[in-house]
Amino acid sequence: MTALVIRNLSVEFSSSKGVFRAVDGFDLDVASAESVGLVGESGSGKSTAMLAVMGLLPSFARVRADELRFGDIDLRNASPRKRRKALGSAISMIFQDPLSSLNPCFTIGWQIADVLKLSRTVPPEKIRDRVLELLALVGIPLPEQRYHAYPHQLSGGLCQRVMIAMALAGEPKLLIADEPTTALDVTVQKQILDLLCDLQKKRQMSLMLITHDMGVVAKMAQRVYVMYGGVSVEEGKTRDVLERPRHPYAAALLRSMPEAAIGRARLPMIPGMVASGPDLPPGCLFAPRCERAKEVCSDEMPPMEHGADRGVRCYDPLLKPFKPLEDRS
Repeated sequence: MTALVIRNLSVEFSSSKGVFRAVDGFDLDVASAESVGLVGESGSGKSTAMLAVMGLLPSFARVRADELRFGDIDLRNASPRKRRKALGSAISMIFQDPLSSLNPCFTIGWQIADVLKLSRTVPPEKIRDRVLELLALVGIPLPEQRYHAYPHQLSGGLCQRVMIAMALAGEPKLLIADEPTTALDVTVQKQILDLLCDLQKKRQMSLMLITHDMGVVAKMAQRVYVMYGGVSVEEGKTRDVLERPRHPYAAALLRSMPEAAIGRARLPMIPGMVASGPDLPPGCLFAPRCERAKEVCSDEMPPMEHGADRGVRCYDPLLKPFKPLEDRS
């Protein structure tokens, strides 16, 4: 059963320099209880696409889609009341920086309780007990003491756990995690990822993980979408994409991982910057940075070609198996 369906999603922003299309013709499917990764460099359109699903983009953003559906809810045409009921309960989102997402003026117990009151999933007299249960569920020690703590009194890792508790308060069927470990040290990153993985399996909920880290995708996701310049350039089962990437950009991301630099003087890098702004090239957006680019690549955007559970948007896709990270020299 498919939980989230996105077809031909586009997001545009107007500025004094013209119209900038941050997401262009994006398709995505997330099945029930499935974990899906959305990977790409900063500026690739990953967060923008998911914020469009959540209805959290600014009013000047123009969002269009042929289909934007969660279960039996049409998110394009749903009434504001029905959409609010779905977002935050059926679908929840965790953001990159927990300290900027939590209100510094209220205790964490009050903030989680406020989510429960809005979702109306718990009787008023049992809200405090449910808050304590959620704090314990996400591994926060001494939940009764933390209930009265303010965000600035907690570490970044504990604040992120509070954000996860708030996201789980409405018992969502889909959890979107937007770079949930960006502001955390390596040890805490692993703890948060392990927690998300454990919660996803125990609660049988769908997980959408937005990241720029292929290592995180390898650990967490069953399928992966690779985005570049607001466009999906490759999609498929995680193992297939990591071991046999077909798009040059996906292969370049893998080569630029720290593990790829073992035995080398320098870490491989992708030259140039992600294409952005209103003046995008007419063809493949990755062509200016691609060592395999041909004349046709700069003339026309390649179509997404599907086959055997894989999709690739490239005129000259890679064919050879990719050398596993642990075997590289």
